[in-house]
Amino acid sequence: MEREAFLARVRTATEAAHLPPHPSVDPGLLVPDLGDVDLITLFVSRCEEAEAIVHRPAGRGDVPQLLVDIARNHGATSFVSWDDDFLPVIGGAAALRAAGLDRVSGVVPDGRRFDHQMGYLELSLGLTGAEAGLAESGTIVLRSGIGRPRMASLVPLTHIALLRSDRIHRSLSHWAVAEARTIPDAANVVFITGPSKTGDIEQNINVGVHGPRYVHVVLIDP
Repeated sequence: MEREAFLARVRTATEAAHLPPHPSVDPGLLVPDLGDVDLITLFVSRCEEAEAIVHRPAGRGDVPQLLVDIARNHGATSFVSWDDDFLPVIGGAAALRAAGLDRVSGVVPDGRRFDHQMGYLELSLGLTGAEAGLAESGTIVLRSGIGRPRMASLVPLTHIALLRSDRIHRSLSHWAVAEARTIPDAANVVFITGPSKTGDIEQNINVGVHGPRYVHVVLIDP
């Protein structure tokens, strides 16, 4: 087809097109109707499909020792952690230090920024809380900020996230609707679905190249 004839057909089509009428009632925020499921069961299943490891301790008092066991299984020698105020269980960082792990500060000091950041390359483990879990994809949601360093979930070889089971939503849409008023206040939101993965031109999957190689999610009853 000649160029001018083609453009003429496009002009005719666009001139004849019209937008649908505006609805008389604002439907508000919409979420997909995905049916009823057991959110925890689905979340655990999707996490395992994404190669994340889920733990369900019997009680909150068992969490510190569980963290120590995970650290030992991975041969961790150092860690960076969110402050206790932002973790659903207190005592995890203290237990890791008592087990002999060095705690690295998540605050970069003035004057020796480069040296401090280079130290993050040797980090073994990161301990964080989690804002929410997304059952449909096995994703955990993290918001960083003061006392919640981003590098805890992005830099170490092993990442442990503590998540309350009552903060599991069906999907990203469901979480976004539930937190519609608070999301704009977040400086940084990270969505993590299993260990870091990347593929090369030969379609070989490499794990842990651009982030943690191991992701553990500790589900805690409210």
